[in-house]
Amino acid sequence: MRFNLLSCKKYVISQKDNLAKHTISKKKHLGEVLRRVVNSAASFTHKSPNTKPSQKLQDLVKSSSVVIGSNASATSAFRNDPKFNKIVYQAAPEKNLTLINDKRAISNGNLAPLVGQGIISSNVRNSDMPISINYVCLDKNTQKVMLDTKSTDFGMNFFRGDDAQSAELIPGLPFGNYYNQQKFDNNLHVLTVNNGERGTIGCQINLAKIEEGYPLLINGGKLSGCTMVYAVKGNSLFIYHAGKSGNDASDWKTGSDGVRSIIDAHSALTSLKNDPLDSRADNQGLVNYLESHFDFYSLTYCGHGEAVEGGENVFDYNQDRATTDDNVRVGNAMALIVKHNGIIKIQTMSDDMTIDKKNVETQSVAHRIGQCVVENG
Repeated sequence: MRFNLLSCKKYVISQKDNLAKHTISKKKHLGEVLRRVVNSAASFTHKSPNTKPSQKLQDLVKSSSVVIGSNASATSAFRNDPKFNKIVYQAAPEKNLTLINDKRAISNGNLAPLVGQGIISSNVRNSDMPISINYVCLDKNTQKVMLDTKSTDFGMNFFRGDDAQSAELIPGLPFGNYYNQQKFDNNLHVLTVNNGERGTIGCQINLAKIEEGYPLLINGGKLSGCTMVYAVKGNSLFIYHAGKSGNDASDWKTGSDGVRSIIDAHSALTSLKNDPLDSRADNQGLVNYLESHFDFYSLTYCGHGEAVEGGENVFDYNQDRATTDDNVRVGNAMALIVKHNGIIKIQTMSDDMTIDKKNVETQSVAHRIGQCVVENG
């Protein structure tokens, strides 16, 4: 089963799994209360045939209430149910050495150990980062640029390595258990840049501000329809993530509207004027733009069969590749920045993964790793 929705935020396996998300609004919860009321009323009238069902139903409705925070308790209950909970924090003894070696490689700027390992996430939400950035959000709700800020505004999150965990499809069903078992140190800084709401969220990082001994791992969460760009110009790294939410049924298309949004976001951050080359608002046009405006770039996008010519780091995570029908498929785009002896190394990774819903094992179907070195960073 293939999940290429025009969003990288949510996946729906089936109606049953969708209900199992337990992200319950007040209206939905009230509907559940009313259903319980009807069942209770039927049971009550069976025991007391002389009582009018309509009266008892009215009494039960009057005594019912909406439970605030019920989604949290439902999520907890779902995770505690062994039938649904696939989270495993303890790695097998033979895997521990691999995890240790992986951690060492990542701290040295190597992303290869993370190929096919699921999606990184965290329950920790930090309002500030140890490094300042230039931030941009251009979508249907917000048009904002903030310069030299350490705040994690809408669509961004910062956490440290020891707070990392695996992202979940639904509560208790992770995209693999690698990040639940890997014990990163807190000197690993992790920045998540999510997509906008029919638009782009992005940032610019001054590479000279990267500290030695503090690797920075950047990711866009789970991709299913979104476009993710990492691009270097001089001493700056630019990150752009375009898309829309999973329940957005509008005609807004990431492969065209999102392309324009990325270019507009870059213009807003850098005060560059759009030139005639930018008028082609499709994935090929985006590749052309990246080729002409940056020293290095990595593009991870969800294609729809169109031919796109570009550099070696142009990656379509929606190509027709052999997979098991019952597996969930998801894209991943990461960048890792490390500094050693004043030299900045940036690795990027684009990954097309499958997740087995039965045992939540992850596997890379195809991937691409790129690298850029910036001296005197």
